[in-house]
Amino acid sequence: PELDDWPDVESYLSCRFGNSTLTRVVSNGIDGITCISPPLHEAMLMSNQAQVSIYAHHGDVYLSSSHQRFDYVNPIEVRSLAPTSGPFSGNTEIFVDANIGVVETDDLVCLFGTEIAKVKVRNKDIICISPPITDYSQAKKVLVRLGVKGALNVSSPGQMFIYYNSPSLHSLHPSYGFFEGGEEVLITGSNFRNDVGFTCSFGNVTARKSVWISPSLAMCIAPGLQNPSSSSLNVQVRIS
Repeated sequence: PELDDWPDVESYLSCRFGNSTLTRVVSNGIDGITCISPPLHEAMLMSNQAQVSIYAHHGDVYLSSSHQRFDYVNPIEVRSLAPTSGPFSGNTEIFVDANIGVVETDDLVCLFGTEIAKVKVRNKDIICISPPITDYSQAKKVLVRLGVKGALNVSSPGQMFIYYNSPSLHSLHPSYGFFEGGEEVLITGSNFRNDVGFTCSFGNVTARKSVWISPSLAMCIAPGLQNPSSSSLNVQVRIS
């Protein structure tokens, strides 16, 4: 039968990591039982590998046991994040440079503060997806770390990620220019930021110069457009 078909299984199953004292089973389910690993020094090991013994017992009488290997690993060091900021709405893809050692990428989780977030692996790149934050008014810093699924405490070194209000653009002056570019365009809006660089784009072309003036005002010099397909062309102006 499945473990969840057994009544009160937690009362007669225990775990032992290496030579540690017995630790109780904290839950059970279709996929198996859950035990909390003790600190490495309590397992009294000669290496970082522990044999995990599952004991079935009745009172103080041990009825049976099975053994699986459990690896103790060093904390995962997050060296850098790219980008280092994103909007409060979340869903920012963040490339994480980290030393994960022997940990399998499928076992990784991202933590933004204490909140667990999705991890994607693309061409061996580790990507964390920022969760949304709803209780905010100003920019907010959170510590991003990598952990292992199931870990209750994560002491891994991390890096700071900044949540911010998404910038919005209200008006352009002038709102037109020559294909050769060079016009100084005043841009009004809200939530303009200069702590991580400020850039204007005209279509897919970066402005010749982008100047942050205030959270609601900027000046950008329009780039030239080569080989226009018509006598006039509308492009979308973006700020980032």
